[in-house]
Amino acid sequence: MKRFAILSGLVGVALASAAHAAPADSKAPSLSPTARAPVVSALQTSVAVQPTDVGCGKPLVARVTVTNNSLTNAWNGKVELVYGGQTDATTVNVPAKAGAKGFTVTGKALNCKAALGTAKVNVYGESNNLLQSKTLSPKSYKGEGTWSPPSSTSTDVFVRGGFFGGTCGATPSYGHVHLALFGGAPKEATIAINWASFALAPTKQMVQPNGPYTQVKLPIAGSGVIDCQAASGIPSMSFTLNGAGNTVNATEVTFAP
Repeated sequence: MKRFAILSGLVGVALASAAHAAPADSKAPSLSPTARAPVVSALQTSVAVQPTDVGCGKPLVARVTVTNNSLTNAWNGKVELVYGGQTDATTVNVPAKAGAKGFTVTGKALNCKAALGTAKVNVYGESNNLLQSKTLSPKSYKGEGTWSPPSSTSTDVFVRGGFFGGTCGATPSYGHVHLALFGGAPKEATIAINWASFALAPTKQMVQPNGPYTQVKLPIAGSGVIDCQAASGIPSMSFTLNGAGNTVNATEVTFAP
């Protein structure tokens, strides 16, 4: 009996300890999913206005690149060119996943015999909101002219070509003419060149027949500059060869932001 009582007591203590250790509610708490930020499908576009080379007497053309990085949405908008008191525009569309796409807007013709002015390029989004506005200014220029011999049988020295160029508002980069002779014996010729504030006094040059052109350079020195916004535009380069004159006019201007 005594042994039974001891065993009963031990069992009771064990049961009481287990009951005390067990939680009132043994059900495991549920884990809530991690909160995630909402995914926003936004139109991702970038716009770049490119430099453009414009021929004198030719329309100024604005060149714009639109990049659409959206995987789901097309981009629709408008590119506007304002130049010389004239406004021209074109609507543009860049499909989703299309990446970069180029567009052009053709405007007013460039008059190189007058102040070149500046152009404004405006890019609008779908809601006609202005995304970007850039000013295109004349940055550089060049002029060139070429001539044929007086006749197919001529043995006279003639100017085969004349060339000049530089950066607007700076000292010109170059100015020169090429003398040629297509037959006969070597001949001497007298050449003079004038351009803006630069001049080459009459200079004698020996020209070889059927040889490489004889390049005569205009001395570019001093503080003279070519002002692309001068009222008379970009000056022509004139020359005389053995007393006969001709001119080289500006042929192209580069506009850039």
